[in-house]
Amino acid sequence: ITVNLPLSACYGDSALINGNYELANGIFYDTATSVLGCDSITITNFVVDSLITNSITASICQGDSLLLGGDYQTVAGNYVDTLSSLANGCDSILTTTLIVSPVVINSVTAIICQGDSMMLAGAYQTTAGDYLDTLSTTLGCDSILTTTLIVNPVVTNSVTASICQGD
Repeated sequence: ITVNLPLSACYGDSALINGNYELANGIFYDTATSVLGCDSITITNFVVDSLITNSITASICQGDSLLLGGDYQTVAGNYVDTLSSLANGCDSILTTTLIVSPVVINSVTAIICQGDSMMLAGAYQTTAGDYLDTLSTTLGCDSILTTTLIVNPVVTNSVTASICQGD
């Protein structure tokens, strides 16, 4: 009597075959005596499923977070998650490299003449002061622009002039 027995295990697990704990793929034979006194051969085809690993990169903006390594992460680095494979129920390892893009903060000075205006902080401004605008960087993160607006006054002078008659 010959019996073919397929057997599989996840990477890192073992199986007790013929009295030994086996960790690697292989075909194992065991000969026993049947109840009728004849040889009975069990052929175990042992397969160890490969460890599934994958690496990805993820980006967030400063101040945001992403669920990695079992917690919400806000700091750049490498985070490892152990997941269960849908294909065979074994562990799969996902390593995520997290990139945190900073908020960009810039300051500029703008000068206008009295009576003019400039679009700042969502409205046309005519008064000197500091105005904040939140823009978006090419990575989709916040960019804060502080504009110091200077309003130069209109210069008026009085001049007395005299001319001779006929000039």
